[in-house]
Amino acid sequence: MIDLLTSGLAVVFAPKMFILIIFAVFLGTLFGALPGVSATMAVTLGIPFTYKMDAVSAIAFLVAIYCAPSQEAG
Repeated sequence: MIDLLTSGLAVVFAPKMFILIIFAVFLGTLFGALPGVSATMAVTLGIPFTYKMDAVSAIAFLVAIYCAPSQEAG
């Protein structure tokens, strides 16, 4: 169990992935600040960025976009 947690944290805190997540949070916050753009719409607008990414990077990118606007509203 703990080995799965450490391997997951190693993936997230890899420099490339960490920069990608920070960029996605910035995009999500930007989309969340626009009136009429929900978190779901932000994910929809972020999908074209994920076409050339591997699966783990794409999912992390979209989750970071989705979570950023919801934190701004709360």
